[in-house]
Amino acid sequence: MLKHPDSFYSSLVESARDVITLLDENGVITFQNPAITTIFGYNREELIGVNVFELLHPDDTEVALSQLADVQLGIRSDESLIVRFRNKQGDWRFVEVMGQRLEGELKSIILITRDVTEKQLMLLALQKSEQSFHAAFNATSAISAITVPETGEFRDVNDAWVKMLGWSREEAIGKTAVELGIWGDAEARAKIFADLKAEGRLRQYKTHLFTRSGERKIVLVDSDYLHLNDSTLTFVSGIDITERELIEEQLRQSQKLESIGQLTGGIAHDFNNLLSVIMGHAELASLGNASGEQIQESIDAIARSAQSGAKLIEQLLAFSRKQKLNPEAFVLSEDLARMAPLLQTTLGKDIQLSIIPNDNNWLCFLDPTQFESAILNMVINSRDAMPDGGKLELNVTTLCIVPEFARSLKMPPGDYVSLEISDTGKGISADVIAHVFDPFFTTKQTSGGSGLGLSMVFGFTKQSGGHVSIAHRSQGSGTTITLLIPRTDVQASEQVIANNEPVQIQANKRVLLVEDNEDVRLLISKLLASLKFEVFEAESFHDVDRQFAQDFDLLVSDVMLPGDIKGPEIAQKLRLRLPNLAVLYMSGFQQGVLSPEELGRSRVAFIPKPFTRKDFSAAIHDILQT
Repeated sequence: MLKHPDSFYSSLVESARDVITLLDENGVITFQNPAITTIFGYNREELIGVNVFELLHPDDTEVALSQLADVQLGIRSDESLIVRFRNKQGDWRFVEVMGQRLEGELKSIILITRDVTEKQLMLLALQKSEQSFHAAFNATSAISAITVPETGEFRDVNDAWVKMLGWSREEAIGKTAVELGIWGDAEARAKIFADLKAEGRLRQYKTHLFTRSGERKIVLVDSDYLHLNDSTLTFVSGIDITERELIEEQLRQSQKLESIGQLTGGIAHDFNNLLSVIMGHAELASLGNASGEQIQESIDAIARSAQSGAKLIEQLLAFSRKQKLNPEAFVLSEDLARMAPLLQTTLGKDIQLSIIPNDNNWLCFLDPTQFESAILNMVINSRDAMPDGGKLELNVTTLCIVPEFARSLKMPPGDYVSLEISDTGKGISADVIAHVFDPFFTTKQTSGGSGLGLSMVFGFTKQSGGHVSIAHRSQGSGTTITLLIPRTDVQASEQVIANNEPVQIQANKRVLLVEDNEDVRLLISKLLASLKFEVFEAESFHDVDRQFAQDFDLLVSDVMLPGDIKGPEIAQKLRLRLPNLAVLYMSGFQQGVLSPEELGRSRVAFIPKPFTRKDFSAAIHDILQT
């Protein structure tokens, strides 16, 4: 074995970056290499004869003496010792020390020392941070858990989690949420973590958790990824809102009952007026001494009242989001520009109208008639709020709603066209703003309005996939109503000029009319007869069954009929024998009464009640021509 000269080892010690110290049996320094000056500032000569324990922190002396004694006895340890060492400036530095007895020198110890102050301070800071985190983790009233994203295995849960869900910390750690049944099933957990993965974090995510006893809790969840060292974990916290949801549901039910009371009173008032006109003029027209002119006046008044009743029903259905819409793709800015003269006339000369279009020209898929009616309603409200004049601004902008904001509005994320209608009127008080979309709620005088305008706007916008809100500002500073309408990829519709000419229908067609209301059946039978149909009447499937052997070109049937067999079932049975049968359905319910499959059939159409003779004949003509 090659033996190096003493000068070789001396050179290694002298040039070493670590501090190398030689101690006698009492801990007195007998040798010190130059690194002591570079790292701790001491002159190597001034430490010779100094007891090393005089340079250690008093709190570290006991453990250092014990370690030194083990080294003197020849007990080797692969672990280093961390102690505090005072440098020349009087500051305490953390050092890592390894000691070893010199071979052949029983009472001599060599120490190799390295300054690890920065590393130790970082570790202490991390420990303090972890202690603070765990203190906060367990102090919060929100339930909190740290899990493995891929499996849902719990790494830690806090005291609030244990209290609410019922498992102890020991029972939870190492188990997965699916094993404990916390999310209800694996699909529920998969959905929430798919959303977390897609968005990077979750905020105010409403979901359900199940306790150990099976009780369901409604929870608002926040979740983030934790990146610790080389691993990624999931931090989930939640607030139990079960009781709050129960109270809010009770409040909603109370508000619904209040709204129903307002609705019932409003309907009764308006319809009693309409019925008074209809009944009174019907009686006048039936008098034997009534002239032809008087009879015609009564007929005209009855027709006007019937149209007003149909309009009221349309508004009610709009509020309940049940009206039949005929949407088209169009640009809001262009439609508003066409409406500008009408809107300015409605506002009068004392109110300045400003329409600010948007250059994007995004298309929206809406019923243009309902949209224009909604705009007119809001403009009239603004006009009434500015009796002394003012300004009305219609501002069209475009925006993209991100998922986090979309959830708060309970609508899909994506591109939307925003229409802000702002006036400089008297504004709306805080107690009124919460009720402006309620049916028959109005702040106007008894003769000033029915209170259905904004509720119709609300229903129409929601049914069109949008959102409507009113900005709360101090009273006297005006009102801003915002409509958010989803952008569509549907191409713009071509304008079709209405044909007012009566629709011609080929004569000698046989039609089966199924309607359970006797007066309505008599009316529709006369309409069909006036269109040159041979009419066979039935009140229900029982009556149809008697005439089942007849051949018909057309079935006109109410959707909802007494008994188990409704209009679509009658059509299905007749098609077995008459596969080319044309079918026209009728209903006072204007949406959702027929399946998409039935409406999608060839030679099938639907017409809502009430309808005019012109619309009725046009619908029949269309399906007979296909």
